[in-house]
Amino acid sequence: MNRITLRTLIALCLLAGAPRLVAQQTNNTPYYVIQKFSFWASLATPNEKYLFYSGFTNGFFLGAKTKGSEAMYRCLEKNVPVPQATAMIDKYYRDNPQRWNLPMAITIFDALTVKDGPCSGIDVWSE
Repeated sequence: MNRITLRTLIALCLLAGAPRLVAQQTNNTPYYVIQKFSFWASLATPNEKYLFYSGFTNGFFLGAKTKGSEAMYRCLEKNVPVPQATAMIDKYYRDNPQRWNLPMAITIFDALTVKDGPCSGIDVWSE
């Protein structure tokens, strides 16, 4: 598959859930360029969480080209099915309210690399 087709396909997948997520925004939920971890609570159903997680990981791993991101991709692909990943993020969200104001990308990877987890110790940001 050529790069333009692949990018178009990924963009369509990412945009598929956008109208639903935008419809959920209320006057009390601000828009951010870089979404805060608090947004996770607005994803009410497992399907919404799966869609958000899939869009996030597709976008991140398409753009990130570091040793850490490659190691994380391999670990998630091999060891962490989507329902388990979203359950890990749910637990991290509940256990860490002090982190709700941090960027979503940082906290999602913190949740997926918790001590004793399947991807423990991976630094997704390392070169």
